Amino acid sequence: METIKDLVSVIIPTYNRAHLIKRSAESVLNQTYGNLELIIVDDGSTDNTEEVVKSITDSRVTYIKQPNQGACAARNNGIDHAKGEFIAFQDSDDVWHQDKLEKQVKCLRENGADMVVCGISIQKKEKWIRANTIHENGFIENTKLPYGIGTQTFFAKSMVFREERFDVEMPRYQDFDVLVRVAKKFKIFYMDIALVDYYIMNDSITKSNDKLKIAFDRILDKYSDFLSVYDSYECLANDSIAAAKLSESKQQRNCFIRYALRFSKSLRIIVKSILVYFRIL
Repeated sequence: METIKDLVSVIIPTYNRAHLIKRSAESVLNQTYGNLELIIVDDGSTDNTEEVVKSITDSRVTYIKQPNQGACAARNNGIDHAKGEFIAFQDSDDVWHQDKLEKQVKCLRENGADMVVCGISIQKKEKWIRANTIHENGFIENTKLPYGIGTQTFFAKSMVFREERFDVEMPRYQDFDVLVRVAKKFKIFYMDIALVDYYIMNDSITKSNDKLKIAFDRILDKYSDFLSVYDSYECLANDSIAAAKLSESKQQRNCFIRYALRFSKSLRIIVKSILVYFRIL
């Protein structure tokens, strides 16, 4: 597909977020970088999402409704309809800072990057604080695990996402999965600044452990060289430990401990695994 120079195609997948989608969309439409189109892909919502979106009177908005297939399929659908030289992603329950796109466009051009990502802020006790990150300002090295970078921070040349699309079989870590593949082909620049406000919803998949095992298995199956390439994979091991701590059964707890030890056999992870196994931690 021939793209339109300088245009940014922003894709928002949504499902039953009628009460939030307008806030998210307006944070895109109110960007200081105004040369954009907003593609909202409704993943089979059963609430009044369509009515809310169609009430937004901005010619830059395109609404697409598809049968329920998941957020990854919705993002891929948005990619298929994108006309911009660049593609960015937003989530239906988060808010962009007003200068996010302006700063990312400038960063990409000045540094010769193919993709630019940034930090996020999270709300704690009515205050917004910068979320922790393992990355420093600059290009992400090929041996650095591209972990902890949210999809709502993604901004890249359109070819990046046309070549490396979202895996519809990944129930979690979809952002991580994309970045692992993108990092093998393209240059990713991390902006050490928070340009997104991230809201944790009660029904967010991020808070659920029921599909974590599927995601871990898929990561290990897809990337046979995973453990030998990266110099640090304790992040995923720590996620496994956290899931083990929350497990209600001994069988499930031991399952996640085994995942932790597959991702890392560092002394720190071994000690944590023992403590969790004996319900000390």
